[in-house]
Amino acid sequence: MYCNVKTVSNINMRFPNLVKDEDFENKSKNGTKIFRYELDWSEFDKDNVKSREYWYDQCVLDTYDNKTKKLFKKIMDESDWSDFNRPGKYKDVYEKFQYVYMSHSYYKECKHFKKLALSEWNRNRSFDTSVRETCLGVSQSCIDLYFFLILDALNIWGKDFIDYDEDEEEEHIVLGILWRFRFWKHQTGSGLVISNSFYNIGDEEIEDFDIYKNLKKDLEDNNKWSIFKDEVPPYRGGHNEDWVPKVIQRHLKKHRNTSINEILNENTK
Repeated sequence: MYCNVKTVSNINMRFPNLVKDEDFENKSKNGTKIFRYELDWSEFDKDNVKSREYWYDQCVLDTYDNKTKKLFKKIMDESDWSDFNRPGKYKDVYEKFQYVYMSHSYYKECKHFKKLALSEWNRNRSFDTSVRETCLGVSQSCIDLYFFLILDALNIWGKDFIDYDEDEEEEHIVLGILWRFRFWKHQTGSGLVISNSFYNIGDEEIEDFDIYKNLKKDLEDNNKWSIFKDEVPPYRGGHNEDWVPKVIQRHLKKHRNTSINEILNENTK
């Protein structure tokens, strides 16, 4: 049976938060006041995980007994979800540029494009699918401009505050793509995540440059990543009834702790 449960990630578009560091204020070499903002993905990432856990609860566990449900949920709680939201291979790049530096005018323009992207995304359009998708190009352009402005500000002022040399210049080349990938991974269909991440970068350009080609392969691999080795096909009809017990048994062979044992020793209700 098709599961059409609505989750946070497929109802509302969300952005990472730009959080101003109130204790930081500096003047760049040309006298412009520069502020530091944290590009905070923490709430964004947590919502994605909660959304997937909710989907499992509503679409996979609904036919199982209470003990099986508790064990499966406990396994999810104890599992490492870090690669669910972004590729671990690029963890250091994300963390290195967790703080961004920009003038107030750049920050205001980011807020403008965020607001415009949300407005266009949520606008009701009584057209066929292809026309609606074309109209959503406005929102996608605004999202691209949002991350472009943050990256451009980093290119202008980042070197005054972040230590990196020319050997690490490729981090800047891939940074915008990595941000867009993290943004889109759980906010659009899996078939569109990569193309949206490489927005305005053509296939020929990707093939001509190893840095793009290798990054695309890494992102495609992460786009298929699952907390479980043999993922239930998301948002598709049906699943093998033996799948959940197999996941539990596989986990129990490697991990047994007090909380798991307490559930196992409960009387089935």
